[in-house]
Amino acid sequence: MRCTSPAQCDDGFACTLDGCGVGGTCSHTPIDAMCAMGESCVVGSGCIRRGGTSCTGDMDCDDGNFCNGTERCVGRTCVMPLPETCDDGNACTVDTCDASLDRCVRETAPGCDAGVAPGDAGAGPFEAPRDYVGRFLLVPAQSSGCGAATYSISSVSFSAGASALTVTAGSFPLAQSPVPAGATFDATYTQPGCGTYRLQGTFSNADSFMGTWAADFSGGGGLCAICPGMSATVVGVRASR
Repeated sequence: MRCTSPAQCDDGFACTLDGCGVGGTCSHTPIDAMCAMGESCVVGSGCIRRGGTSCTGDMDCDDGNFCNGTERCVGRTCVMPLPETCDDGNACTVDTCDASLDRCVRETAPGCDAGVAPGDAGAGPFEAPRDYVGRFLLVPAQSSGCGAATYSISSVSFSAGASALTVTAGSFPLAQSPVPAGATFDATYTQPGCGTYRLQGTFSNADSFMGTWAADFSGGGGLCAICPGMSATVVGVRASR
């Protein structure tokens, strides 16, 4: 398939600069600066830790430990992957890696019942501004590992003040002014020199909402300018008031 725009060449790795070149051919330029210290960007693999051991195949690099990731042989050198996080994107599970079992282990998180916060079925109707308060689990959790645009958000906290609604998402203080009079909200935050983050949605009852998480780096400049924008459908489930 030939490309007509860089968007068609997105390889899913934040550390590569994806482009559409002459003849409609995709290109992927690795940028080590987008990875953590001690890691390198490898096309097709993303950020990896180099082991330095010579190899002829993946089996030469396998250390038998499931939890530290699957080692690969790239260019006759073993590369060490990022550790297995076992993150399933569900804020209602506590995800861990058990090296003795060689598998991921998931347990129901506090405040959840089989993946759903208790009380959803019988939640009362939403009332503003009374219900614009408390912490909500965000499902699926949202994350980015792109330079200054690095974040991991599994929950958001609402607070309705006298003049504005604040939605704290990780380190981002999203806000909407004035406080919405109804069940629909649209809060944003512009990170200086990086991008704009936005959470918008509508409460179906007092304890849950459906919405969209978006990040736009097109006008941020600096290293954030090469970060891919994103837009994802999310569900918020009340964890506490």
